[in-house]
Amino acid sequence: MLGDLADWFESHILRRGTAAVFGSLFTLLTFSTLLGNVFGSVVVRGIALVCVGLIVVAAVVASLMNRRNARSEHRMHSELLAKYCDFIIDHRPEPLIMADLWKQTVYIQRNGDVREVVVISATTLRELTYFIRFMCGPNWEQPERFHRRVKVWIRGLTVDGEVVPRCRVTKSWRPDGRMKSIVHFEEPVREGQRIKLTMERYWPAKCHPMVCDHVADDFTFRTTKLIQVKKIDFRIVFPLGVDAEFGKLPSNDTAFRMKVTTDVDSENRNVIVWRARDLPVFQTVGIWVKIK
Repeated sequence: MLGDLADWFESHILRRGTAAVFGSLFTLLTFSTLLGNVFGSVVVRGIALVCVGLIVVAAVVASLMNRRNARSEHRMHSELLAKYCDFIIDHRPEPLIMADLWKQTVYIQRNGDVREVVVISATTLRELTYFIRFMCGPNWEQPERFHRRVKVWIRGLTVDGEVVPRCRVTKSWRPDGRMKSIVHFEEPVREGQRIKLTMERYWPAKCHPMVCDHVADDFTFRTTKLIQVKKIDFRIVFPLGVDAEFGKLPSNDTAFRMKVTTDVDSENRNVIVWRARDLPVFQTVGIWVKIK
């Protein structure tokens, strides 16, 4: 019986919405109280309140089940979409874009949370570009419960200097814990057009081991055949009063140029900046960092 009641409430929520359901419950509770007052029976009022309580519990259970199912279905659709996009991208030989400048700033919080801002100035290289794929992740085995709290936004997009009002982002997760995010353009971008994309990511506890356990962490960038980069400007901003030691990661390719400097921003926070240019394809470049 309770299962049938939950099914009915779930369908009622889908048809009428949460506000309408709670309005109905409030009306039922008022009617039950009025009925008890008319008949002057404590038993009637008690039974009515118990019934309303059971209905409320059933409604909450149905709502939670519906939310869980919706989240699971959304995750499945995102994973399928990512597979189709992978197939389209990986079965074409030419790269997607050539980035003149990739500027990435990582803001580290005291609890290990991270906010990243990525600004890309690039030229499209395919006849039509419908989307761009990005991959990133933490350098530790982060529990899956953090995944649903990771957020990705597109803060700005221009094509040949004209503002694009909206573009969509979907994300999915690889078995190794890295996130695959795909930026979908409302209209395909043609070959040779200039794009400027500003993307923001919020990642809870991404740098938790480095901040809380003083474990060294790597801040790297890897070039691929899809996204080719001429110049990278990578900044790591620490919480106020926090300083760190660092060093270049070893590389088997010395053709590219890389420089690491330190700075202090307008809020008096310590900043480590590494820059690289003339990067070959499939090259990982970056630094290790350890908080003092």
